Amino acid sequence: MGQANVPVEEGLRVGHIPKVAVGIPVYNGENYLGETLKLLLAQTYEDFEIIVSDNCSTDRTRELVLDHATSEPRLIYTCTDSNLGATPNFNRTFFLSRSPYFTWKAHDDRLQANYLEKCVEVLDRDPEVVLSHTASVPINDRGEPLDFDPHKGCYVYEPGGYEVPKDWVHVAEGPDPIERFSELLDETYFGMHIYGVVRRDSFAATGLYPSYYPCERCLLSKLALMGRFSTLDEPLFARRVHAKSSCFMSAPERFEYNDTANSPLSHAFPRLRAYITAPLQSPAISNRQRFRCLGRVAAATAQSRWQKLGRRLQPARATKKAVYQ
Repeated sequence: MGQANVPVEEGLRVGHIPKVAVGIPVYNGENYLGETLKLLLAQTYEDFEIIVSDNCSTDRTRELVLDHATSEPRLIYTCTDSNLGATPNFNRTFFLSRSPYFTWKAHDDRLQANYLEKCVEVLDRDPEVVLSHTASVPINDRGEPLDFDPHKGCYVYEPGGYEVPKDWVHVAEGPDPIERFSELLDETYFGMHIYGVVRRDSFAATGLYPSYYPCERCLLSKLALMGRFSTLDEPLFARRVHAKSSCFMSAPERFEYNDTANSPLSHAFPRLRAYITAPLQSPAISNRQRFRCLGRVAAATAQSRWQKLGRRLQPARATKKAVYQ
C-alpha cells in the first residue's frame, strides 16, 4: 500500500485490495475533515481504505490528512495539479480506487461507528442490491440536529432560516426499474443516497457525476435502472449544513464550484437533460423500457413546470382577491 504523502496515480499501492474504498473529495476542509477522518477510522468494519483527493486547498487540509496518515496505512492523500471543481474531484476519487464497493463521503459528514458494517452486510447478502445506505439526519455547524418545522414539512437551518427538505428513507427499492427511476424524478427528494455504499461495477457503468445540477439525482437515477437500493431505518449517517455549504451559493457560484472548466451554457435545462440522459445511456434496460422512462420524464417535467407557474401566480391572485374584498 502506498505512502500517504505519495500521489496515488504513481501506482505504489500493491498487495491487498480492501473491500471498500471511501472517496473524500475536499477543498479547504480543515474545519470538519479531522472529525470525519476520526469517525471513519473508528468504524467497526475495518477492511477499507480512504482516498482523500485535495482539490488544491489553500488551508491546512494537507497537513491535517498527513498527520492522521502517519499512523494509519489505510489513509491515502493525493492532490490535484489545479482546482478542477467539485464534480471532477468527486469522480477522481472513484477512478483512484480499486475496491469492489465504493462510497463517497463529504469532508463534513458524520457516521456512526457501525455504518460501513451495516451497509456491507446488505450488499454481501443480496446481489440484486446496487446501493446500500441508512437513514440520514441533517446537522448544523456544531453537529446538532436541525429543528424540524412540521408546518413547512422540512428542517430549518439558522441563522437565515434556510429550509432543508426532509430526505426520504426508502426509495428505489422495488423490482421494476421504471418505477425505481420514476421515484427519483420527484423534486421533493433530497438525494442523500448518493453517499451510500455502491457496487463498483454498477457505479462505473453510470459514467459517474455529470457536470450539471441535479447531478446527484441524475447519477442515482442511472443506478436505480441497474438495480435496487436498500436503506436501513437506523439513522447512522448525518449530513452537515453549515455556513460554507454549497447550498448557500448563487447559481454562478455553483457553476464555478461544480466544474471550473464549464461555462454557464452547459447548465441549460439541467433537470431535463439529467433524466433524459439516464435511460438513453443505461446498459441495463431495453429500448421499450427507455421509451417508458422518457414518457415518465416528460410527464414529470410538465408537472414541475405547471407547479412552478402556479407558485409564481399565487401572490398575484392573493393581491387581486384582497383588492376586491
